[in-house]
Amino acid sequence: MTDDDIPIEATTSDESAEPVILPKYVSSHYLVKFDEMIRFMTSHFSSTVCPQCQKDDGWSIDMEDPDPARVGNEILQVFRLPHASNAKNFKTAFLMSCNACGSVRFIMADHVKDWLKANPVEKK
Repeated sequence: MTDDDIPIEATTSDESAEPVILPKYVSSHYLVKFDEMIRFMTSHFSSTVCPQCQKDDGWSIDMEDPDPARVGNEILQVFRLPHASNAKNFKTAFLMSCNACGSVRFIMADHVKDWLKANPVEKK
């Protein structure tokens, strides 16, 4: 661990996982790993075809921690979306974009976190 890292008590669906060490710039408590988002998406969407262009060229998800050493274990970037005229009111979301046309899809972070909590990974 470096001076630029802080231990985060991440609330992931895998309770047996080691604590995640993240850079200081990670300020959100909406910590969702890439593999957890894939599990969420698989349970909620029957197709990966883009609803705008009808192509199935995959989706890109913005990552908070793009460290190649964490492949499959990356932390997703959380976006704050203003939802009222007051700049202090916002909703949190994960952003995905179609690799073919660039169409953007937001998935609400609260919904993902609630589903992950209600559907933990089965212990082997």
